[in-house]
Amino acid sequence: MQCGNAKFSIQDVRKLEFREDLKDQFDVAICCEVIEHILDDFKLIEDISRCLKPGGRLLLTTPNYFYNAISEDDKGPFCNEETGWHVRRGYSKGMLLEVCKASGLVIEEISYCSFFFVKK
Repeated sequence: MQCGNAKFSIQDVRKLEFREDLKDQFDVAICCEVIEHILDDFKLIEDISRCLKPGGRLLLTTPNYFYNAISEDDKGPFCNEETGWHVRRGYSKGMLLEVCKASGLVIEEISYCSFFFVKK
């Protein structure tokens, strides 16, 4: 799909390793509310980081591990297969540091934003 000068393609992020044409192609990657649905989160971030140009940036959003659950389903247990539902509760600051640093990313900032409507 193309919108003006921007092009958008649909891609299964679990299969980015098969897209050599995407290596070092992007200044910015945006991954919003996806990582908590992927079993191999380290591979996901590694694959996304390979798509970034040197000095490229990743904007990553995910639920905070310590959020106050607003429903029983939000408390778990979580899926152990990728069905579209969460496979983990979310991420703490330490968890995000671990997964991003393992892929060679430099963390500039970790911040939190949450309110009732984010979970609904």
